[in-house]
Amino acid sequence: MTAMKNEQLELAILNDVVNRFVHLHQSTARRKTLIKYINQPAAEVLQNLVNQNIIRRKNSDAATMDEEYLPTAAAFELCGDTQLLEEAKRASSIVLSTLQHMFVRDPRQDGYAFNVLEEHAALVFPDQMDDATLKLGLYLAKDLHALMGTRMNQPDQTEVEWFQIAETVANLPDPELAWDRAMTGYRRSAASSEPEAQEEAQWERIRRLGKGGQSEVFLVRSPARVAQRAECLRTIRAALDQDRRADLADSMWLYARPDSVSELGAMKVFKIRDDEQQSLDRLKQEIQILKQNRPGLPKLLDSNESERWMVTEYFPEGTLEDNILRYKGKPALALKAFLSLVNTVSGLHAENIIHRDIKPANVFVRSNDELVLGDFGIVFVPDQPARLTRTNESVGPHDYMPPWVDIGAQL
Repeated sequence: MTAMKNEQLELAILNDVVNRFVHLHQSTARRKTLIKYINQPAAEVLQNLVNQNIIRRKNSDAATMDEEYLPTAAAFELCGDTQLLEEAKRASSIVLSTLQHMFVRDPRQDGYAFNVLEEHAALVFPDQMDDATLKLGLYLAKDLHALMGTRMNQPDQTEVEWFQIAETVANLPDPELAWDRAMTGYRRSAASSEPEAQEEAQWERIRRLGKGGQSEVFLVRSPARVAQRAECLRTIRAALDQDRRADLADSMWLYARPDSVSELGAMKVFKIRDDEQQSLDRLKQEIQILKQNRPGLPKLLDSNESERWMVTEYFPEGTLEDNILRYKGKPALALKAFLSLVNTVSGLHAENIIHRDIKPANVFVRSNDELVLGDFGIVFVPDQPARLTRTNESVGPHDYMPPWVDIGAQL
């Protein structure tokens, strides 16, 4: 057999373990793996995968020639099979949503059998799943910290027959994002020893902030903080294996500390098809306006027109709509805050730039009570190559439009 690099061998073994689990509902034998990859460092790779909790031994005994392995959720993330990964993410999302439903509506101190999960899933997702999906999602839920006690089928240990729901299920901001949060920081063992092979950190979605007709907004963690947390996880796994207690304590604290505002952002993801040229033009123009870094507008942190998203600074205080009583009984503070918004709009109008969608939900509040004007999706910019609205089309927030709009007059 041709010699394989460690990362290639790791990928091959992971693929074997995951495929055998999904398609045959069986664990993978150590002996057969060593024979299949004869003259390769398979034993070393298996040990690394176990140490990093990417695969687990079928029982808690030390590795022997008769040992067998089962995949964790991380194995699906790293096995290189996109279809299996998507199946795992879908299954886990369905089960986590169902577990939330059960946690609220059907509390049981003595735990649940699998058939109870089936009953609730049929209510939450009618006609959308089968037993195989639920069994896979429930198996993976252990690694997503959604279960406390479990009882596996014997002797295979490939299915959860009985379980208790962890309280963490009640705190999941969005079950659809739980997989990505849990997988943050997992890298193949080869990447840990070869820094140049590590993937570039990306913005990490934490929870959904809002949803509109053509876009969704997510609270996201900055690539720098994502990379820092990923390095913490690598240090924690290594420290556990080598009994480095100081490194373990430092890394656990650094990983779990609250994110600072500077490490967060608001990612706006646009749901636009390639044939929706008017919407694409609006996206490009909004990015172009924010790139100018004008005072009184959100700071643009990152963007990708081809992937239809942008990230702006995050405002923990929310919008004026979220703070409707913030300035009640405080006229001086209200005038100070309103003046900052007036100055911003005045500066835009001086350059014949018209926002056309000013409303409380589009005005953000900084901690110093400065108001920041956001959402430039239908902004009018002079001398633009293409109009973003049709001639005679009325645009803007209907609850805040002047009365003459209703009689066909335009500004």
